[in-house]
Amino acid sequence: MSKIGNPVQAAFTRAVSNDNQGVVSERDARNIVDAAVGQIHSSDKPQEAFESSKRFIRAAEVLLGKDRDAKDVLGSYEDVGLNAVTARIGQLTGQTQLPHSAEASFKELMGDHLWGADNQEVTISSVEGNEREGYSFDYKAGDNQGKAHIYSYGGEWVSSPVPLEKRDLDRAVETVQSHFDEYLAAELRDDWGLPPEEVASIREGFSPRHVYFPWFSSDPYDFSRDFQICFAMTNPTGSDYGFFVGMDLDGPRAEAYDFN
Repeated sequence: MSKIGNPVQAAFTRAVSNDNQGVVSERDARNIVDAAVGQIHSSDKPQEAFESSKRFIRAAEVLLGKDRDAKDVLGSYEDVGLNAVTARIGQLTGQTQLPHSAEASFKELMGDHLWGADNQEVTISSVEGNEREGYSFDYKAGDNQGKAHIYSYGGEWVSSPVPLEKRDLDRAVETVQSHFDEYLAAELRDDWGLPPEEVASIREGFSPRHVYFPWFSSDPYDFSRDFQICFAMTNPTGSDYGFFVGMDLDGPRAEAYDFN
């Protein structure tokens, strides 16, 4: 049998021939995705390599059994593949690129605050930094422009108009957790009947979403004007409340509130 030159095709062929049913397992799925990402990393045309591998990903999806993990692995290709594309473009051009997931997160945030504006175009340029320490870049969002920063924290991307350190993000979480402990934890236990371990799990679910940019509309209590920065926080409680943290980076002030 002739040797298959395309590593993604080879991984797919092994996946459908290594058992009698021709079912793609989780291990098969991971081998296919890893081969596709590897091909992107070695390609001089990474975007084309990303697109060409999609046909094997889609074919593998047709041959999935009942293993949900295998489905999730194949489903991850869109994100991990595009992140590989941006990394490879950075290698080829010598210019730092935002990871695809970071760029998508930032553009989604900007788009939310440009809703209804005549000009909703968002562009990013002059990227510096790395995933460990965070990235800075110039942006244009509609008729607004400036310097932005984005940080990987708790598995998500947090955008800010000012540079931050991890301790600032940790401090935002600690501040909203203190607010939760004082005003909400007892209510969840006593009125909602949640067991203590579930309340503790909710408490651990708080994380920064983004810092308000100067041209955003203000948060409900105007903390984005009264403090140096204001975080919009995630809401792990299952309610429709919003959670916010105002903070001074060069002083001790930090305060959280929830709003419905």
